[in-house]
Amino acid sequence: MCSGGYTCTPSTGGDHKRAYAIQEIVGLPFPRPVDRFAGVRVFNTLAGLTPADDDLPERLKTEPIPAGPAKGRLISQAALDLMLDEYCEARGWTPEGVPTRAKLKELRLGHAADKLAQP
Repeated sequence: MCSGGYTCTPSTGGDHKRAYAIQEIVGLPFPRPVDRFAGVRVFNTLAGLTPADDDLPERLKTEPIPAGPAKGRLISQAALDLMLDEYCEARGWTPEGVPTRAKLKELRLGHAADKLAQP
């Protein structure tokens, strides 16, 4: 739904609508501004997505890129795993890709942490 590292705010129209949609789907109040990545990650986690879903198409990992500046290159699984680990750390998420309670509180989404902790 939301993509990119922007903030969902009432003044941006479409972003506000996406934040509202996440709020309606997840069933939790999302204050504005909401970090899109954290909001989407909460939604994805509640929808049952796991770190196994954080992947690239197999061909990007096995077939060299045919043209352009990255010609001949591919992304190994080891490189992807390292990038995902670094990404999660930079975002304030657990190694499993779930926003930490501290990160959610920082974003005024502490109530989402309670929801994520439920079995």
